[in-house]
Amino acid sequence: MIFAPSNVRIKRLSPTEMEISWEAPAVVGMVQISGYVVHYSSQVTPGDLDRWPSVNTGPVTSVRIGQLEPHTVYAAAVRARSADDRLGEFSDIAIDNHIGQLISHCLSTALCLFTCFTSLQPYR
Repeated sequence: MIFAPSNVRIKRLSPTEMEISWEAPAVVGMVQISGYVVHYSSQVTPGDLDRWPSVNTGPVTSVRIGQLEPHTVYAAAVRARSADDRLGEFSDIAIDNHIGQLISHCLSTALCLFTCFTSLQPYR
């Protein structure tokens, strides 16, 4: 049995690029991990993880994915691949915080504009 990677995280590098990182399975046993399959999608339907676009990596614990749709939330899950090409269990699904960052930016910008305009003195 190949256990799932853990602590999957998504970091948005730009509106069209993200980095997905994870920790190797805690229990590897007699299985040699040769790489990972990283599944990602903007359509979060957990039952269809095998149909999500995927990227194969070597024995590294992060990957950059580009050419994403701007202003779109993405989810990702990772599976370990053994040296004999068996796939392990899916990790938990991680969801990027891109929208949260956009909302935070918009709120701080709106607050800044409100503060600037309300602090202006009328011209006399």
